[in-house]
Amino acid sequence: MGGIAEKAVNHLSADFRAGLDEKDSARIKDASEKLPHNVVLEGIGNRMLIRDFLVQAKGELSKYVSTVDDRESDLEGSTRRLFSIIDENLEGICQAAEEYKDEPGGLGMERFRRAFQNSDDAAIIKLAEHIAQMDVDTILAINNPYTVMKTIRSDIVEELWKNVQSCREAGDSLEVRENIKETAAEFVEVIDRNILGSMMYGDEYAANHT
Repeated sequence: MGGIAEKAVNHLSADFRAGLDEKDSARIKDASEKLPHNVVLEGIGNRMLIRDFLVQAKGELSKYVSTVDDRESDLEGSTRRLFSIIDENLEGICQAAEEYKDEPGGLGMERFRRAFQNSDDAAIIKLAEHIAQMDVDTILAINNPYTVMKTIRSDIVEELWKNVQSCREAGDSLEVRENIKETAAEFVEVIDRNILGSMMYGDEYAANHT
């Protein structure tokens, strides 16, 4: 039998933990601004960055599915626009990472601190509770969030572009559009059901919330 998994709560400051114990959102918010860098909190922030990218990608894919439904729409043009928006979102995250590269913990640590600044009281407490219970091993399993995001981007582009090439070869038909819709919808489902959950809460959380 394995040992008990270490939780992220051990890597939060005393003030942050006190705010969590008291369910005092103002204290949690204040403490989050002053948290010193450590690799666990940076790792949580990195997962938040991945989650940000995935939420954006999911939204754009959902719009794309609706566009493909319109038989009058330009299929190849719509697909290229989707890729362009996904690339812009990814580039924006990478540019922000460059700006914070000299700060302790980089963009990941900044993203962690920022998570508590624009939320209401209930959301702050809920997020803090989730973070406190995250497994350290799960958090540290990803050490380069940008590689993860680029891989996801490549998977989306590769699979959808295969279908567009089929459209070029066979002509724009209802069957081709249905295949493209199905592929895009599958990505939305995977992101929504599995990846979003696992990025924030670990595989066990994702398995129990599908």
